[in-house]
Amino acid sequence: MPDQLTIDFYNSHAQQLSEKYDKASDIREKYLSTLLYNCTNILEIGCGSGRDASILAKAGKHVTACDASLEMLKQAKTKYKTQTNPVNFIHDSLPNLSKIEGTFEGIFCSAVFQHISENSLLDSLFRIKELLSDKGIFILSVPCAYPGITNNRDLDGRLFILRPYQKYIFLLERLGFYIKDKCIKPDSLKRGGITWAEIQAVKETINELHPLESIESVIRKDSKNTTYKLALLRSLASLASSGFNNVRWTLDGKVQIPLTVVAEKWIEYYWPLVHYSVQTCFIKQGTNRPADMAFRKHLEILINSLQKHETTSVFFNLLKSGKLDDEKSRLYNQLLKIIQDTIIKGPVFYSGGAVGEKMFDSAGKKKDRIIIMEAELWKELVLMGQWVEDSLILQWADLTNAINANNPEITKSLILSLLLQSLEEKRDTVLAKNIYKDYSEQNTIKCVWTGGSLKKYDIDHAIPFVLMRNNDLWNLLPAAPKINNQKRDKLPSRKLIQASKKRISNCWNILYEAESKLFLYQASEFSGINMTDFSKEKNGELFTAFNATVELTAAYRSVERWGG
Repeated sequence: MPDQLTIDFYNSHAQQLSEKYDKASDIREKYLSTLLYNCTNILEIGCGSGRDASILAKAGKHVTACDASLEMLKQAKTKYKTQTNPVNFIHDSLPNLSKIEGTFEGIFCSAVFQHISENSLLDSLFRIKELLSDKGIFILSVPCAYPGITNNRDLDGRLFILRPYQKYIFLLERLGFYIKDKCIKPDSLKRGGITWAEIQAVKETINELHPLESIESVIRKDSKNTTYKLALLRSLASLASSGFNNVRWTLDGKVQIPLTVVAEKWIEYYWPLVHYSVQTCFIKQGTNRPADMAFRKHLEILINSLQKHETTSVFFNLLKSGKLDDEKSRLYNQLLKIIQDTIIKGPVFYSGGAVGEKMFDSAGKKKDRIIIMEAELWKELVLMGQWVEDSLILQWADLTNAINANNPEITKSLILSLLLQSLEEKRDTVLAKNIYKDYSEQNTIKCVWTGGSLKKYDIDHAIPFVLMRNNDLWNLLPAAPKINNQKRDKLPSRKLIQASKKRISNCWNILYEAESKLFLYQASEFSGINMTDFSKEKNGELFTAFNATVELTAAYRSVERWGG
């Protein structure tokens, strides 16, 4: 879904921008003379003024060009309508490009992806791959440096996400592209401080489905009458990117995931949707009503048993800290069992992809039930889990919007806000801050990364939230505000972690003393170790799991390290 403020800007400044872009230096001569020389059928995504599409058309190419701004398209059509070989201009945009048909030998996309949200990023690249013929070439130009960006908006209010170009390369390679070349170039409008990365990627021919394509095939094959498959895939993607210690690898190349932790994710995801249905307006999650979800009634009963201020996050903290009363515990266990049955009988059983083979299987009984999947697919989710999850959230919103098409009160933006609610709740660090408060007043805690005294302190996600959406107590450590601001979304270096080991362990002891059951539950879930106490030995085992997770995350995600 294109960002509306960005579209509004291009629509209201179309004539001015069109004239400006036409004056840019011709940096695409290399495309015309070499890279796209053998391509007769070309697609430009985000054609703007139409200048580049027109140059290609004049060179004898069959060119289709699309743009999200209707006013920019009008400028392009008017300017280039008289040329001998006309361009096929279409009003369309990523991630869906629903009006674009067929395949293309060459696709190029310049200065567009900075306007694409994280939720739409993976879907956009999937769609481009789908439109590109085998051995076809994809040219991507993205900004490397661009002054004036604040909170992912530029000075004109456009959505503007400055991503490292290596991130695009990583995603393209995971999708089966071969990176032929890459380079950094100055701005074609000669604006100071602005540089662009140009990436040349070739779609490789692969006989068998890539693991990510297997996921995509399951989604596309879905009958679109329920959100169950999206919920299952989202929960697995989330677990793979944040809880990959909590699985068993088998000798036959499989991975076993505890069904309970998957079912807990379902409660997190469906809770805001059902709560909204109870309080405001019924949001269907399937084409059948009232039986659109097998567990809706039981989730409603649990929600109604709680106080109004008790969110999903509060509920799970009460549950995991052993503070839930007997009746609510009974309701929860009943709900968990029904969701587990639903997962096994529904999306796990019907998990056939494009090749008709089941992607998932199950085994075990009662509390020991597991979901089984191929290790290669799990490894791909460990690498790509966060992007896959963002993509699934968007597709979930699309499907829910379609299911509720007859109700104008249920908009896509509303659905997205509800689906993202559990992530927003997870950013809450109040509990950890209150635990550290007494020790801070007694001047008995230090900055975890420097050892300096703390008069004031921030709560630092040791493994940044943007990398691992984890708000467990073990990941929340006190840091001096200045130090926390320097670290931001970087991972601590191996050297710094080792130097801070004693302070990290001391913080964990403080958290354990204040919230023993909750801390042990979260530490066990994260490390895959059954912790019934927090002895010195268990503290060391948790540190080993923490250290390994940091190093694996750094390796998988190519994340910048901080602290020397």
